[in-house]
Amino acid sequence: MKFIRTTLHICRFAHDSAAVTLFTIIARLRFALLGVRVGPRFRATGWICLRIHPAATVSLGRDCRMNSGTRINLVGSGQRLGIYAGRNACIAIADRVGISNSVIVATDSIAIGSDTLVGGGCMLVDSDLHALPLASHVGNADSRRPRSRPVQIGSCVFIGAHSIVLKGSSIGDGAIVGAGSVIAGVVEPHAVVVSPHAQAIGFSREITKQGGAS
Repeated sequence: MKFIRTTLHICRFAHDSAAVTLFTIIARLRFALLGVRVGPRFRATGWICLRIHPAATVSLGRDCRMNSGTRINLVGSGQRLGIYAGRNACIAIADRVGISNSVIVATDSIAIGSDTLVGGGCMLVDSDLHALPLASHVGNADSRRPRSRPVQIGSCVFIGAHSIVLKGSSIGDGAIVGAGSVIAGVVEPHAVVVSPHAQAIGFSREITKQGGAS
């Protein structure tokens, strides 16, 4: 029985490794065709949904990992990872960033710092995605166009599953965003925030001093 279990484990490992290699090659080719700069040792698992305008700028640093689907990460309800960049939009993903089963939608600018992890089922957006009926009553906004503001996510940030980061948000280095949170403003560096309203409940430095989070 032990021999059978070991054999099955080896076969599964070989199958998964081959799948990762295949998906990585496919992703690199598709990125290259779309003009996306990809750093060395990039790894992809699953089919990544891409919609990138020719006038957009998208870049990935070294050692980035992207999981799409349930092969590696079951969190995210089977959602595929998607990257959407509109005309003149910029998406800059730094080194050693890991993203699973999440969606990034940029019409202006979204930047993700190094060593940041984005959990399953998250959504990062820098605009309202569509025009708002009341926009014409707010200043001189054009009611026919969605409003956009850059999103900045720092280094060593952890964004928990099913969180939403809205336009104009800024998340400082080392911050931890609890699962299911909605970020619509500024998260201070090393803060630990949870919904509702992404309220700060502590700082990640305190967790480190205590020897880890529970």
